[in-house]
Amino acid sequence: MPRKLSVSPEPPRFDELRAPPTQGLNVSLFTTFPIHERIRLQLRMDAQGLTNTPNFAAPGTNLSSPTTFGVINGAGGSRSRQGSMRVYF
Repeated sequence: MPRKLSVSPEPPRFDELRAPPTQGLNVSLFTTFPIHERIRLQLRMDAQGLTNTPNFAAPGTNLSSPTTFGVINGAGGSRSRQGSMRVYF
């Protein structure tokens, strides 16, 4: 008797076995300038997702629907930047 093949909708122990891994590069650059004896100014630039690499969602796991089984229908992750200035006293 042939065995039925099924894919569990439960997440596996290792996420990368079912879905593509997430990737991203976050960078932070800053410099500090002395203004006075006890006052300092810090300029800072932060970037999340610098390479703008998409993070794909998990593929469909429903075996009874051959049109969506194994198909990735979504992606996320976007680039964002932020600048800031701090005064320490």
